[in-house]
Amino acid sequence: MSTREAYFWKQKQVIKLPVPDDWEDLIAADLSRLFSVDPGYSKDHFRYGFWNGSKRKWVHVPIDQFPPEFRMHLLLMGVS
Repeated sequence: MSTREAYFWKQKQVIKLPVPDDWEDLIAADLSRLFSVDPGYSKDHFRYGFWNGSKRKWVHVPIDQFPPEFRMHLLLMGVS
């Protein structure tokens, strides 16, 4: 796993984890299809969304479509 960290929304909790280096790490960590924020990117298209493990691609989701609880936690953590 890389040293860059991302925030994932899993079971109504924020999980802060290193960004997986490849798809196998992502699938093994059960992180695919979870809303996530990668603060390492400045463009919203790459910053907000989820990893579609079955199609092996990033899917952009606008921040306003994230669960409100996740958005609230991100704001409180200064991540948004």
